[in-house]
Amino acid sequence: MNDYPNNRTFVLAIPYPFAAKDSANFVKEKIKLNNYQNLPLALGLIHKFECDLYENAIIPIALANQHTAISLVPGGTVLNILTLDKLKNN
Repeated sequence: MNDYPNNRTFVLAIPYPFAAKDSANFVKEKIKLNNYQNLPLALGLIHKFECDLYENAIIPIALANQHTAISLVPGGTVLNILTLDKLKNN
């Protein structure tokens, strides 16, 4: 983990490396890092895509936030107009 010195926190989902969860040892085996052969690859991708635009963000998430966020003043005004129009017409 010395390759990731910035101590950021990222939430990710990696599939279990087991065909089924019904194994008697599943609970113990699922937490062993060496069972996840693709974990270094996944962490490396996160490291390459991380950005400083938002805290603990990676580029695709930062872009999604940037392009879907509605600013408070014009966005709020438009939402108020649409709401009032809808209430008036019902």
